[in-house]
Amino acid sequence: MRLAWLLLGLCGLTSAQAEVFKCSGKSGKTVYQQKPCSQEGGRQLDIHADPAREAEAKAKLEALREENQVRKAARLEAEKQQAEQQRQIEEVEAMKRSALAQQQQADAQRRQAEALERRNSYIGAPVIYAPVAPMPGIPGLPGLGGSPGYSGDQQHHHEHERRPGEAPNQPVDDVDAKPSAERRGKVGGR
Repeated sequence: MRLAWLLLGLCGLTSAQAEVFKCSGKSGKTVYQQKPCSQEGGRQLDIHADPAREAEAKAKLEALREENQVRKAARLEAEKQQAEQQRQIEEVEAMKRSALAQQQQADAQRRQAEALERRNSYIGAPVIYAPVAPMPGIPGLPGLGGSPGYSGDQQHHHEHERRPGEAPNQPVDDVDAKPSAERRGKVGGR
């Protein structure tokens, strides 16, 4: 900004020719003006700038213009370098993100392969289940074998009349009869 004002001032010095009139008033006061005097007693003065000063001002103006061009070129070069550095930084960041995504994908594929391997190793192995005993009836609760209106398997209402040596949940055909051979084979597993 300071440079702009200096350039403007130097430009003003180059055109320092003007007509100036020196006028004297009735009271004897001297006034300088651009218009010719309206009264008598005025005379025209020619003002010319000093050629040495004018040449010096032109040289300063040219030096300032050159300095301004050098600064502008340096600023543009610095901006260009900064833009190139920013582009390189963004490129490196993009490569880092890509590498991270590839690593995560490789980890996910490795975990999936391990899970498939574990599953395939279990497919041929025998499956062993823990025996599960049926839930005994709870007296007084409807729907669980404890009340007279039990709506489940009607064969279980004779459980209290089983003979010694019989399995507690083995169905019987009759209260006094032994379990049927068909059912004994299915339930007992013999």
